[in-house]
Amino acid sequence: MSESKNNLEILFKKYNIVFFVTFNKKNEPSGRYMTVLNFENSDPAEIFFVTNSESNKIKDILQNDYVEIYLNTPMANGYLKYSGRAIIEKNQEIKKKLWHNLFLNWIPEGIKSKNYTVIKVKLKTK
Repeated sequence: MSESKNNLEILFKKYNIVFFVTFNKKNEPSGRYMTVLNFENSDPAEIFFVTNSESNKIKDILQNDYVEIYLNTPMANGYLKYSGRAIIEKNQEIKKKLWHNLFLNWIPEGIKSKNYTVIKVKLKTK
């Protein structure tokens, strides 16, 4: 589904738990629930996720950067589907802005861990 950037910003702030689907090199899907992260002044068509660098989703993205995002919302009487391209974000400033101590559950070494990985998804918009 194509959506204006303003609508995306509103949607992902209100409904920040999504079903994030990656595809391996055989184009087989793998999905999991994840929390959408954003920060002030970021592009609304770019959403971020935090994960461990050794997760299967990272392996999938490195083989196939196409991803799908499913958003369950009462406005759609079901769900909304978005697609885009994922990259592994290397910008340390962005990683610092997105860090939260809650992530210690998955990345116990903290923000400086080599396993702390940010995924940036550039959503397809109008």
